[in-house]
Amino acid sequence: MSAELNKARQRLVDEYLNALQEDVIPWHQEWASGKAINGITKKPYNGMNQLLLSHIAYINNYNDPRWMTLHQANEKGWRIKAGAKGTPIEFWSLYDELQRKNISIKEANDLISADESRRAFIKWKVRNYTVFNGEQITGIPKYEEPLYKIKDPQPFIDTLIQEMGVTYIEEGGRAYYSPGDDSVHIPPSELFEDNYSYQTTRLHELSHATGHSSRLNRQLSNGFGTTEYAKEELRAEIASSFIAADLQLQFDQKHLNNHKAYIQSWISILQNDPNELFRAIKDANSIYDYVAKTGHLEIYQLKEGIINDEILEDRINTLVEDGLIDQNTADLVMTEHKEAVLEQLKKCSVEELKSEDIWFDVIKEVAEDIHISVRKGR
Repeated sequence: MSAELNKARQRLVDEYLNALQEDVIPWHQEWASGKAINGITKKPYNGMNQLLLSHIAYINNYNDPRWMTLHQANEKGWRIKAGAKGTPIEFWSLYDELQRKNISIKEANDLISADESRRAFIKWKVRNYTVFNGEQITGIPKYEEPLYKIKDPQPFIDTLIQEMGVTYIEEGGRAYYSPGDDSVHIPPSELFEDNYSYQTTRLHELSHATGHSSRLNRQLSNGFGTTEYAKEELRAEIASSFIAADLQLQFDQKHLNNHKAYIQSWISILQNDPNELFRAIKDANSIYDYVAKTGHLEIYQLKEGIINDEILEDRINTLVEDGLIDQNTADLVMTEHKEAVLEQLKKCSVEELKSEDIWFDVIKEVAEDIHISVRKGR
């Protein structure tokens, strides 16, 4: 089975097996240095790349979340330290067999819309790249940690519960999700040893609840102790770790004690079918996306003083494509005036922020201020 994996996937399976065999749950421990980001684009890595790079950072005690290829480092005039070992990651792209080149998702959709027969010639291709951590590079500027700290994740989780429409009950001494009546049951908060245990337990059970037929529709009827039950646990565990990282919930070793019962099952799953890990990661990404969208994570982050670069860039690009701002102004907004956008958005109400229009209005207002400033400077 493992021979079918590319080297990046094989590395992640090997690392996870080693960790689990030592009674360590790797997807929770690895967020100590924050989510892994590309050191040039500043964008976070996704899926298995995120899990692998964050885990490698954890076991090597890297405090720098930045990663980049040799080529990217060289272009900046930086150098990889002698003897440094890189980490493999995978990069997926669409390839047009007729044009013999990589294309964007938008280009693929345009080609298929114009001619449905083109669909057969557009394929997903994967390539492996080797990346190095910022601490393996000389000449790179010192990493400056973000100054923001999330004060309390509870408002986000409370909003998520409300927006999901799931029945939420705090009573008893056991945490579980009941798919039959779509209800999450959690012991009262005072029974938990700390806030981390309480909040991550809520996230874990809500991750299970995303599998209800009215949401992401996963198979949830498997009995405790079965392999299928352990597979669903794996999905909820990885997804809740993604969310906990965004909420800056720091791992506590006591979390391990609540999940030791599954460790042997997870080891067996990875040994017998390594690809199950990547099916789980794919589902965990879907769970994360659902939770982030349904709980309005971007709005919660804004109110905490954090702006999501990917969402901001996407909305700036939409304005460029619609001809409402030019590319030079868009670049200035993204690189030099992001804080101005953040400050304007923070003044908006939660209801206003649920509409994309308010983002567009604020970005256009900041863009206009840039133009006025440029004209005054002439």
